Amino acid sequence: MATILYFPVQLVVALAWPQPYSLMVNTISDLGITTCGMSNPFPGREVFACSPRHLLMNMGFLVVGVMTAAGAVLTWRVWPRRRLTTTALLCVITAGVGGVLVGIAPSDIAPQLHSVGALFQVPGVIAPLLLGLALRHQRPRLGAFSIIIGAIGVVGTALFALQPSANWFGALERLALDPFTLWTFVLGSALLATLTTTLSGLSDEQFPSGMPGLE
Repeated sequence: MATILYFPVQLVVALAWPQPYSLMVNTISDLGITTCGMSNPFPGREVFACSPRHLLMNMGFLVVGVMTAAGAVLTWRVWPRRRLTTTALLCVITAGVGGVLVGIAPSDIAPQLHSVGALFQVPGVIAPLLLGLALRHQRPRLGAFSIIIGAIGVVGTALFALQPSANWFGALERLALDPFTLWTFVLGSALLATLTTTLSGLSDEQFPSGMPGLE
């Protein structure tokens, strides 16, 4: 659930830029760049980047990556035991590891390792789609939501891979990757709600209404 903090961290970091940070043009990785000047992490794309709060952003990448991978591992037994589920959770773990690599290797310091981390995040794009297919019978609404999120991410990734105009680079990256972060938050919330309901039911069975001291 705490992965949702990824979005306010981006806002806090972006507001510190001496020149306006553009959601349309600048990538998410630009927020973690440690130096100021023209950045050219992709062929044919050169933009200005200066992120005084880069340490906060890179810590955000790292923490969210760890929480994402850990969440998949800790909830492994909760989900239906199917090949789709296993593949989906492995994709989530891979994406989490990618986030950690992006955080420890800013693109202006270790571009190769940063690129590896970015590639590791791509499997996370299809994870919602796979888990949604696995859940479509047991939990139809959560399954449908996951499938929709996965479809959006896949479309965004395809558009991003087509090497769009630099004027849309940042927006398409967000369309590709941000649905996954939103999905992990919703999944965590759904699991918490289920756990709360279960514990409440157990409490009602142990202490039914009308018992002395509970009225």
